[in-house]
Amino acid sequence: MRSLETRRLIKEAEYLSTELEYRSELVKQADAEFMSKVGELLEEYPDIKKGIDAAISFAVESAADDEEAEKDEEAEKEYFREPVSASMKKAFREVAKKTHPDICGSTNLSGIWMKASEAHDSGDIAAMSSICESLGIEMSIGEEEIQMLRSSISSAKERISFIESTFSWNWMREQDSAKKEALVKEFIARKVR
Repeated sequence: MRSLETRRLIKEAEYLSTELEYRSELVKQADAEFMSKVGELLEEYPDIKKGIDAAISFAVESAADDEEAEKDEEAEKEYFREPVSASMKKAFREVAKKTHPDICGSTNLSGIWMKASEAHDSGDIAAMSSICESLGIEMSIGEEEIQMLRSSISSAKERISFIESTFSWNWMREQDSAKKEALVKEFIARKVR
């Protein structure tokens, strides 16, 4: 029963990772289109546009500061990152034996080697497990890895939920043009406050 639950967690983590990547790309595109619509509407109201431009430039500066703080936080997390589990290290060594460019000389397998390196460096249990499975390598998953999978799943769900709460996402998903315009106006109204 435990191995079925572990496989389910791995598949869920893989799915959510892919879904998060997909939604992040969609919302990046939607952000550009949404802000273009905001700009078009603001052209009709120059006085409001001045206030919004100030708020947006402040928001952009804050976002840049937040991004810098996030980079610092990521660097700190990397520095203080928990060591990779013993089973992850063992699996990585087994993958390296079959795929490392210096050992196998196959360009097809070097892509797998790169993915395994990324999975190892980031502690991505689901990706490493998938790589091991594709190569016929047994990867033992213990309680520590299960907790890491659950944490990864929870984090991905939170990030997806945040994306779905943004104006850009809701604007992109809306089919009714009047409701789309209402979202743009609501965004502007919130920025004016």
